[in-house]
This record gives sequence, C-alpha cells and structure tokens, in this order.
Amino acid sequence: GQKFSVTGTGSPVQYRMNDTKMLQRFLSVINKEGVNAGEVSIPVPYNSSATQETGCRIPTHALTAAPMRIPGSFDGNSSNTRCRIGNAEAMVLAESPRQCIVQFPADRAGTQQTELKENEKTLCNAPVSPVDMQVTTGRLNLRRGERSFIRVQITGLQQLPDTARLILNNISTDVVQMQPSDKYTVQLVPDSMTKGSYEETFDVQSIKPGSFTVLVDLDLPEPPVYGTVKTGVEQPPVYADNNGVDVGGIKLHPLKVDGLKNGMSDAFKKAVTEITGNRANKYPELDGCGSCLTCIQSMLDEGKVALVGEIGKILMEHYVDLLVGKAGGALAWIKDKFDKLEKAEDIAGAISDAVKKGEIQVVEFPEKMCGYCLVSAIGFYDAKTQCMDAFFYCKGSKMCCTHALTIIHLKYCVNNDGFMKPGTGLDIDVISR
Repeated sequence: GQKFSVTGTGSPVQYRMNDTKMLQRFLSVINKEGVNAGEVSIPVPYNSSATQETGCRIPTHALTAAPMRIPGSFDGNSSNTRCRIGNAEAMVLAESPRQCIVQFPADRAGTQQTELKENEKTLCNAPVSPVDMQVTTGRLNLRRGERSFIRVQITGLQQLPDTARLILNNISTDVVQMQPSDKYTVQLVPDSMTKGSYEETFDVQSIKPGSFTVLVDLDLPEPPVYGTVKTGVEQPPVYADNNGVDVGGIKLHPLKVDGLKNGMSDAFKKAVTEITGNRANKYPELDGCGSCLTCIQSMLDEGKVALVGEIGKILMEHYVDLLVGKAGGALAWIKDKFDKLEKAEDIAGAISDAVKKGEIQVVEFPEKMCGYCLVSAIGFYDAKTQCMDAFFYCKGSKMCCTHALTIIHLKYCVNNDGFMKPGTGLDIDVISR
C-alpha cells in the first residue's frame, strides 16, 4: 500500500520485500489524475530456509547398490571425508563444495544410521531406509511382432517424505513399442506406499527384428531442507505455514506448486479407481475412454506445470463456460457474481483478481497431444478454505473417447502438502459434449 513519488529525473525507488511469505507483489503506475495506468507483477522468491545451510543433509531413503547424494557444504576434497552406514564404512565416490556422493551398499536391510565426517568432524548423522529395486525381463532379442515384458519390483518405500518417481524410457523406439507409452513415469506418492512395496509389469512388442534397451530409473525424494545440522532434528516437510498468512484480516494458506501438482495427480488416480469400478452405472460418459484416462495420467506424470497469475487461453477456451454451472469449493464465490459476469472475459478477470490478492492459486498443465487425444488440466486452489477444484480435459476422435469433449471435474480439500485430506471425500463430476 505504500506510494512513491516519481519525478522526471529517473531516480530509483527502493522497497524491501518480505521473502518469508509466498505471495506475489504488484507495482501499480498511477497518473497525475489518480487513475491506475498499468500494473506489473513482481514475483518474490520464496525463502523457506530461515538460516544459511551448514553441514549436510542425509536423505531419508536410498537405493541399494547405487550412489547416494548428500547435499551440503563441503571443502571439495573427498580424501578427508568418511561415511559410515550402519556398522561399516561406505565408499566416498566424489565430492564438490555442494555435495558428497557415497556408494550405498547392496546388502543393507532395515534402517541404517548414517554418519558423515569431514576432517574427523561430524557434519550430519541420520537414519536412512534402504530401497531395493529389482528389474527382470523376458527375451531381449525379438522377432517382428513378438512380445516381451519388463517387470519392476520395489521394496522399502515406507514413510517416504515426498513423492518418488519411477521412470521408464524406451531408447529403442525403432525396434519395440512399450505400453502404455515409450516414456512413462509412475508417481509413487506416500499415501499409496503404506505397505512399502510396488510391483508392475510393462508389455513390450517388437516392430522389427532386433534387441532393445529400456532404461529404468528410480528418483527418490531429496532430503528435507528444514533439518538443523546443529541439533540433528529433522522437521517434517510442510508446504504451507500451518498458521496461515494474514492478508487484510484474512487467513490464507498458500501452497507450493509441486505440492498442488502432485496432489492433483494423486486425486486423479483415486478418481480413476472409483470410475473404473462404477463406469457402467455412475459414469457411462467415460465408457470407451480408456485412452483418454491413460493420456491424462501420462500428462500429469510427465508434463511441466506452472503456477499462473494470469488466466491463459486454455482457461478461456475450455473451462470458463463450465465454472459457473459447476462452481463450488474453491470457486463458490463465482455464483455470487454470475449475474454481473456474463462474458468469459469477465469471469476470467474476476478469477485473475482473486489470484492477484492471493486468494486463489491456479495450477495449469499445458496441452499435450497423446495418440488420438489432446489433454490438459487446470486446478483452482482456495487459499482460504484449503480446497481444490481440478478440471481434467480430453478432446479427440472416438479412438480417444466416446465424446468429442470430456472433462472430469474433481473437488477435494487438501493438507499442507497439497494432497487430499483423508476421509474428507472426493467429488467426481463428468461433463461431456
């Protein structure tokens, strides 16, 4: 709310930003008549760390028989660094001023207390859970039309601090096709890993004679940034201030975009489970839409996501006309304004105004072509109620879905990590044209 007088001398204006709150700031240019002549968004980098990092941070989970990355502050000389995992010394593979790479043993089972020292001084000490991944295959040299498989079995995924990613990449696309796609990512979200294990088989079919290669990689979560190396206490990773942010007397709970994104993906998976079991009775619009559902999930797993401050073309074309009729949860306030907002541009403007105030966060997945389907998604998070409206869009021929346009609308409330609150319910609505 501060105002600065601007003269014609080109003198600079300085304003101290608060980087402990995840809110955008807006610079308004006001002419001599007092009319707002323009506005510029000034993004404020969010500083989630209260103090400069010292020491190091040990990850909560590590892949057995593989390098383990430990970020932190080091002197860059690996010869004076020692790492002990459980009751044995571990090999230090490399070191830079910002990280140390250690070989995690193949024969470890159960939680392993891990300690890292530099010049005989302990930098960090924390328990690590070993994660074991086994990959088996059928035949690797196929004739044209023959089929094979890749089976992935993972154990040790209990109590993940964040989402892990299993990535399969077929680098022999001229020889074989992998189902459901040649590059596929599986989100291993903590809520679905309560038993600590994952197993899946991926089918492969030969296009022409020859051998093939599929790269399989497990991307485990980075160690939490909230831990203090002095006390050794690791606080849980939280995406929002539990107490909220006071803005004009209103408590807001802004969340980080990766939390909202992963939460949307997890909610969609839960919705697909519900839809698959009740497609004939409750969701007949989705009969014959298997490709559509698969493509949306692939987009959520692989697509880049943005936290947008302006409402883009995708909203104007595919969502605005649905918001009023389906408004609720994060968008309930639109109903109160509908009589005055008859045009899509007006509704988008109202949403944009709420975004500027920090009341609404919009998470957008750009459009992606997948086989016969054009898919995208957009989510509206209400920072006041901590509830989410998510729209998943699918357009294409009957090879994609029965209808030319299908939109799956989910409504749910979230925890501070962006994932759906257990026991609060997931509302599913299907719109088709």
